[in-house]
Amino acid sequence: NGITNIEFVRAHSKEYRTKERVDVLLHEQIGMSLVDEDMVENLGDLRRRVLKPGGLILPGHFEMFVAPVEIVPEQRMPFIHEQRVGGLDFSSFRPKGNISTRGSYDKRLLQTRDVGRVLSTPVRLFDLDLHHDDTSFIPGSVEAEFVMEEGQLDGFALFFSCRFDDEIAF
Repeated sequence: NGITNIEFVRAHSKEYRTKERVDVLLHEQIGMSLVDEDMVENLGDLRRRVLKPGGLILPGHFEMFVAPVEIVPEQRMPFIHEQRVGGLDFSSFRPKGNISTRGSYDKRLLQTRDVGRVLSTPVRLFDLDLHHDDTSFIPGSVEAEFVMEEGQLDGFALFFSCRFDDEIAF
């Protein structure tokens, strides 16, 4: 595009050094759960060390949401203790105690096509502005309350939006 004043540096952000502060930090440190790649910590460090006052972080503003969902039937994964295969009853495999503490069977990555219906208006859990917020901003726990439509509650979808400016977001 005829731009000649861009330098690409392959390094971990904490190792990056520059002689002059920069106008824009363009990044892709967004994890599947938004903050699981140390995005807030790494970009906070860059903002303090490298970014000019008033500079931009792109994308710089995020919103995290949660919504109860019904999964399309062909994507439902029953627990082994719920199975009846060839006349065999696997109910003796029912785990003792809280099943969510027994590994990651109860968590999985859903694609948009896996969700049959969203059963309530999504609830915004938090806003994050990388121009101002540091790691202490991320809440350790959140609460959400939903008014549910009728349907089968298969789980909760956690998703986020990224905003570059007032016009561009995904």
